[in-house]
Amino acid sequence: MPSPPLSSTSPRDWRYTAEGGANLVLSFVGPLSSPFTSHILRLRKRKIGAAPRGVDEVVPSEVEVDFGERVVAPLLGRNSVVDMHKVELERPWLEGLVRELREEGSRPAGREAEDEVDLDAPVGVLAEDLIAGEGVASVEIKPKWGFLPSRRWLSPETADVKSTHCRTCMHRYYKLCKSGEETKGHDGFCPLELYSGDEERTRSALEELYCAWEESDDTLNNLRLFHEGKRLLPADSSGPKPEHPLVSAMLRLSPLCVADSHCSPLCTSLARALVASPLLRTLARLQASLDALDIEGLATLLLEHPSTQADLFAPADRAAAEVAKLGPQPSLAEWEALLARLGPALSRGPEATAQALREGSPRDAVLAYLLSATLKDCSLIVRFPPAAEGGQGSVSVKAIDLDPKPIARMAKYARMDREIVECWKQRLEQLGEGEAVRRCRE
Repeated sequence: MPSPPLSSTSPRDWRYTAEGGANLVLSFVGPLSSPFTSHILRLRKRKIGAAPRGVDEVVPSEVEVDFGERVVAPLLGRNSVVDMHKVELERPWLEGLVRELREEGSRPAGREAEDEVDLDAPVGVLAEDLIAGEGVASVEIKPKWGFLPSRRWLSPETADVKSTHCRTCMHRYYKLCKSGEETKGHDGFCPLELYSGDEERTRSALEELYCAWEESDDTLNNLRLFHEGKRLLPADSSGPKPEHPLVSAMLRLSPLCVADSHCSPLCTSLARALVASPLLRTLARLQASLDALDIEGLATLLLEHPSTQADLFAPADRAAAEVAKLGPQPSLAEWEALLARLGPALSRGPEATAQALREGSPRDAVLAYLLSATLKDCSLIVRFPPAAEGGQGSVSVKAIDLDPKPIARMAKYARMDREIVECWKQRLEQLGEGEAVRRCRE
């Protein structure tokens, strides 16, 4: 792992790759002799003009950097997460990097206007680069929620809706309604198909993702395509199909595919890789177990428990005070202690975990929910190596974006859940004669 300081590199040695809501990612493109070769640098972001975060909203730096290695990796398996190490940041070097990014105009305009690199962050994260390399084709997928909640902990008003329609499908419709866009004919990608373990269902889900990627011109974050470290856009795939570099890579791995579209070989290869990997199955099981009570059951537990009596559904003007009853942002030691206590129940699945959470500390139930939120928001990188490195058997599937979630968001999670379900119920109530809404199936 690189030992020299980042300031030993030039800001021009780092190329913008991607970014999400919390982090910006850069790939090293400097001299091949550098110890930073084949690594990416992940930097924290902050909202432009936002007020300073309160102490309880800030994830401690040692948790932010080591959470994936010491908390998530033991759950998902060491081979299922990227190797990551923290690196100290120097403000003058960061400022030079930000100037370089601005001059290049490499960040999307919308992101530039919304947030910026946090120049006060003491550390960044170095990780193995899964997208760079000659002949390497990589796909990033955000699989989202992989389960339907148990009716046992749901209210009579929401049980029928939540147990038959997945959160991702309902959330997509909610966002369309909020934006004022057309809502008919937008069932689209269902993550339960992706998580199904069935190759045909998985391929069908990937085709939905690919179509959304094309139609949105890569503005959605559920699917991203890379070839030799360069992010591909839908316009890049408009050339002769067999000659397109990503299609060529997929055809090499799936030679029996008929290349009647870019989507066919890509989705077939991806489906085979995902079904062969245990990662999606593990994610779905852990998401469901850690969120075994659902936010509704958790809210009831917190309100009724004498040690908390916190109301997650309190009005906005009281929300912060109610969340404060849950305690401060957990330390790394507390996360590790939680896993030690919950480990036996997690291995037995959602029902056993729900029982353990109800019998244990309410704070354990809150932390379990936050950990589930991390796993619901992660991304997967499927890396197809060049021909020299082997065939389909050497394809790797690893999880990234495994950041801890702030405990201060608990009221926001509860409020959002209620709004999403209410919006979906209105959709069902407004169906005309002969109309139907697709049900999700595990």
